[in-house]
Amino acid sequence: MNRPWIGYQNTQKYIECQLVSALNAYYYLTGDQIPIGSEGYEELVDLTNGRDIACLCMSPLYERLGIKVIKTFDSHKEFINNLVFPLEKIVFGVLHSVLIIDWEPHNKRLRITNFGATDSEGWVSEELFFQSIRVKDENYGSYKLFDLV
Repeated sequence: MNRPWIGYQNTQKYIECQLVSALNAYYYLTGDQIPIGSEGYEELVDLTNGRDIACLCMSPLYERLGIKVIKTFDSHKEFINNLVFPLEKIVFGVLHSVLIIDWEPHNKRLRITNFGATDSEGWVSEELFFQSIRVKDENYGSYKLFDLV
């Protein structure tokens, strides 16, 4: 989906990066937003324990938003070959969750939400992305593909 970049959340209030990735996936899939700081957002922070333990309780959130993980890709090349979005990536080097929402194959760059190394529109080169997350092998780690229930 081609949603306006301004609608994606690229900050967080606590340690709720997984919540931000899920809300960005929800926005990508539906166009609906739950703004940071709103009453609805604070309820979701509490639902996921995002104030204290980095959102380890995600299933109730996915259920409430009506989204689900439909596939896990084990490598960057595997998802690139399938060209499907939105994809959550846990950045193990910094223990942070980001959401990949687009890819430009001719420029070899990704569009990523809630990731500090992007330009003002969310784009970052694949090379810089892997350098930033301290991964030498682009097959390191998995990606979760979201869709609506």
